[in-house]
Amino acid sequence: MNRPPRTTREALERIAAVARTRELSLAAAGIAYYALVSLVPLLVLTVVVLTAVVGEQLAEFVLRQAGAMLSPSGRSAIRETVSDASGREGAFALGSLVLLWAAIRLFRGIDAAFAIVYGTSDDNDVLRQFRDAAVVLVTVVAIAAILAGIDIVVGVRSPLGLGVVNLIAQFLALAFVLVPLYYFLPDAPVSLPEIVPGAVVSAGGWTLLGVVFEVYAATVGTSLYGALTGIVLFVTWLYVSALVLLLGAIVNVVLAGRD
Repeated sequence: MNRPPRTTREALERIAAVARTRELSLAAAGIAYYALVSLVPLLVLTVVVLTAVVGEQLAEFVLRQAGAMLSPSGRSAIRETVSDASGREGAFALGSLVLLWAAIRLFRGIDAAFAIVYGTSDDNDVLRQFRDAAVVLVTVVAIAAILAGIDIVVGVRSPLGLGVVNLIAQFLALAFVLVPLYYFLPDAPVSLPEIVPGAVVSAGGWTLLGVVFEVYAATVGTSLYGALTGIVLFVTWLYVSALVLLLGAIVNVVLAGRD
């Protein structure tokens, strides 16, 4: 197609067709895997830095919040590793190397997925690759800060009060930080109005996804929501989040008539 869709039904059909023919689910699985691999060393580095600079109390709080990623034995292993100076140095060095490798693979996965969606080549010059990598890094950090800084559970418990404000703030913040990603990563000339729909769709999808998973975790309860279930839930959240990210790119492609 080389024209925008004329009706909502046509748009949805073309979005589904692009997602199916360009193997959206496979690309999302790769992105989710490298996101998971990068989060574990990032957690280790965070705990090491907090232990050395601030103290063990804040580092312990971060470890408790990482219950979805680590089992109790995993958290204990990190505590033992960073309990002395030599352990912190080794953990910092190893964590930095693994994080660098995973971050590069994560960027390559997102860049390649966008190239598939837009039907272009991801063989860019070095300067453009550095620029795109910087955009991905800043976007990922900003998204993590937004998701960590706004309490979705409050929105579920108080739908007519502060919770709604939190959800709206999260949606607007996510849409804002996603705009550079959808603008710079495509290896094709795009305009700012052209990429706004994808950013809005992804921001709305992630906001809704966060609410759904928080409600599920709260409903299951502590008896079933153990370490293994938490890991599966977290990996599923990463995978669906990657799907939503790529869905936003497909929305931009279809609405612009680039499919």
